[in-house]
Amino acid sequence: MFSRLFSRWFGADLSAEEKRQAYDAKGRTLRLLLDALKKKKSLLVEDPKEFGERKMTIWPLLTTGLVKELIEELEKVTFAKNPDPVRDKYCVAYVYSRSKNRTIYLCAEFWKMDPESRSQQDTIIHEVSHLLGYGHTVQENSEAVQRSPQSMLCPLTAYSASLAFTMFMDHPEPYRDGSYSCCGETSRDTVCEKSWMANNLRLKEDTMDDLKSLHDMFSHLKVLDIMTDLMMMRMKILLTILSDTEDKHQKQ
Repeated sequence: MFSRLFSRWFGADLSAEEKRQAYDAKGRTLRLLLDALKKKKSLLVEDPKEFGERKMTIWPLLTTGLVKELIEELEKVTFAKNPDPVRDKYCVAYVYSRSKNRTIYLCAEFWKMDPESRSQQDTIIHEVSHLLGYGHTVQENSEAVQRSPQSMLCPLTAYSASLAFTMFMDHPEPYRDGSYSCCGETSRDTVCEKSWMANNLRLKEDTMDDLKSLHDMFSHLKVLDIMTDLMMMRMKILLTILSDTEDKHQKQ
């Protein structure tokens, strides 16, 4: 009984190969975060006030402070194997964010991920974000997170925090023959100064205004689409009623 409870709360031991893979993934994730800090002038925001009224949440802007917090928290992280077979069916990894135990519990799906992709790094950043108090929705974020400079700049979730590194800051070109052709970077576990984030972070004021107008226009069009769908639905109902009425008259 005690051993089952111990296993549930502290996880099962990793095999030698699983341990090697887990800590290799941790090292690659640390290198990714440290590289983002190294390229902060192109990819990060020092001061949320820098953006002022230009703040938009079309993409997940990050403060340097958050990246430093992620690095500091990740350095404390250890790993254990998920002991619950039920979790293996719907979970990749999880943490107990309110516990002082900074352990990421890895499920069966984690070991199926391609180490050459960013999937394992994305998973680890996601879980470390939970340890910092980020939830699956902004409303689930801790009070400390909601009052943080990061939330003043751009409120994030654990999902958007991880995607900022593994998608928005990722290299637009694949890694071939020892480098990324987009920027010439030779290290694989890096972010890109020619990424989507870098290209859109320092937009001019007028460009931001154009983006805002475009965003508003699409939002308006979406509303119009919904109204059109409702009108079409009502037309179909009306035509059905008229058709049924006509059939009744013909039968009489």
